[in-house]
Amino acid sequence: PSGIGTLDLWLFSNYGSFDAGTALYDNLTIINQSAAGNASRIAGGDMGNGLNIHPNPARSVAKIAFETQATTMRVLYVYDMAGRLVSRAQVDEGPQEQGYDLDVYNLPIGTYVIIATNNEGEQFRKQLVIKR
Repeated sequence: PSGIGTLDLWLFSNYGSFDAGTALYDNLTIINQSAAGNASRIAGGDMGNGLNIHPNPARSVAKIAFETQATTMRVLYVYDMAGRLVSRAQVDEGPQEQGYDLDVYNLPIGTYVIIATNNEGEQFRKQLVIKR
């Protein structure tokens, strides 16, 4: 439909319960369609989507890397669990064999969604937990 910019779909395991439950969104594929007609894909699921985060949980720095070294990271987004963008990093075009060091020291303790975009415009997501 025209005019819709974002659709959030959350499935909770606690329907009819009074506790917070767990939000489930594994194996979800989203196609982003720009006004120019360009599409990019967001790979769903936390397992096997081609993105590694180590250590996870992290305390001060998390290394973000694609499983395939031939894939080059361009932009890295960090979202809180409310869907707010809390950080965006433009990744240098230099060698990335060791991944990208994401400074998380100033982020509050909690769970975040990391979205990394590669050269082809594909986006890969994975959860990151910050603990101190």
